[in-house]
Amino acid sequence: MEPVRVGGWVALTLSGTRRDFRRLMAKEPGSSVQPVPQDVRFDNFEVNTLTPTTFEAVISIPAHRWACFFIELHFLAPGNEIMSTTTEVHIVPSTFPTKPCSAEECISHLV
Repeated sequence: MEPVRVGGWVALTLSGTRRDFRRLMAKEPGSSVQPVPQDVRFDNFEVNTLTPTTFEAVISIPAHRWACFFIELHFLAPGNEIMSTTTEVHIVPSTFPTKPCSAEECISHLV
């Protein structure tokens, strides 16, 4: 089945120290403090069509930050409705801002 519309979405981290794409950031678990907005936004971009059912997303890998991207596909559904679905999210570069950790030593580390 061929999609009726295809597009990509990409967001950049605000810094090079956190792979954090949240729009709202909580202060502390269990705190009554309101979440803090972050200026992380997803912008759309053109996706390459390789065949009617094969698509390619090409983005630049940012220096000193991370990019998160995915492809969104829209299909015609029964009743002339539009159904949308997405690929999984991809994050580039494939690096982490902290050293590897496990179990409790990872607490408070957002990678």
